Amino acid sequence: ETMFPNLDFDPHNGGRFAVVYRDYPNSQYGTMVICNVSGSTITEGSELVFNSGSTTDCQIAFDPNVANRAVVAYCVNEIINLPEVTLSKAILTF
Repeated sequence: ETMFPNLDFDPHNGGRFAVVYRDYPNSQYGTMVICNVSGSTITEGSELVFNSGSTTDCQIAFDPNVANRAVVAYCVNEIINLPEVTLSKAILTF
């Protein structure tokens, strides 16, 4: 079960979007999944934990000016975190 999902479409790669969410069964960790759309089929990539702790208010925004770059915003103990994410095929780096 996921809690409070948020998604954004990649403006540089048609058919790709990312979903960030609070993964309730996994200790409420902040988690991201990259998905691809082809026709009427959606393919999910592997889950990536971006915060190993109770995470709230997950948001993602792709950079409209730079390909393969996004920012994930989330809160831990009411403190906002804004790591930059680089997407390279199925590999995500923070």
